Amino acid sequence: MVLQVGLDEVARFPELVDPPRRADVTPARQVLVGIAWHLRTCGGWRALPAGFPPWRTVYGWFRR
Repeated sequence: MVLQVGLDEVARFPELVDPPRRADVTPARQVLVGIAWHLRTCGGWRALPAGFPPWRTVYGWFRR
């Protein structure tokens, strides 16, 4: 049985486990889309296109 989970549901999990402490925090969904882009293209972290969060933010979430 394959479980299909939407990206919004996956994005809610990190926010529930480790809620943001600041008001200007990057939304989890944007970070997860950046990670998915990186995994799909196998490109460098610094090559994230415009419109994604800063590469250091996305990489930090990926490492954590």
